[in-house]
Amino acid sequence: MTRETTRPAGQKSWKISLKPDPRQQVFLMAVAWLFTLGPLWSLSLLQEGLTPLLSAIVLLFPLIVSYYALCSLTGRNGQLDLQRDGFWRTTTDGRERFVRWDQVETFGVGIFGDPVVTGTGVAVPEFAFVDDDGTRTIERLPGNLPLSAERLVRLLEFARREASSGWPNPPASLADLMSRTEDGKP
Repeated sequence: MTRETTRPAGQKSWKISLKPDPRQQVFLMAVAWLFTLGPLWSLSLLQEGLTPLLSAIVLLFPLIVSYYALCSLTGRNGQLDLQRDGFWRTTTDGRERFVRWDQVETFGVGIFGDPVVTGTGVAVPEFAFVDDDGTRTIERLPGNLPLSAERLVRLLEFARREASSGWPNPPASLADLMSRTEDGKP
């Protein structure tokens, strides 16, 4: 599907984009590398010095964090574009996927981490939808969008309900859409 979606005649087209904050991505990379310097320095003080295997193990964490942060900075990874008839999401591998509002069954907050054993992790927005071929799928949205998971879920659920009624009053901006979800409408 192309970036242009269809809309009924006479209805105004609109798009609201949510994307990761570049400053947050740079900060995340800096913290990951600074966090790694301590163990590297400590391991270098060992009598045997820093072995290549220990270096590889310690450097793996900041390299993975840096990879995904740079993908968010240089590409559209993690971006979410809300439109009248659905939303585009860009996955961490750069693929774009369009999901119509009427395909979505529900939005919710999931846990990324270890919810089964320890019950800990990071709250991330997720949604369940039925694909064009009838397959029910649950996908998670990135946790690096500028809204908390709970707030983003409220916003997306409100958008889904508004889309089912044909968007009688389309939003002018993200702030406008957020203010409507905070007014107790959803």
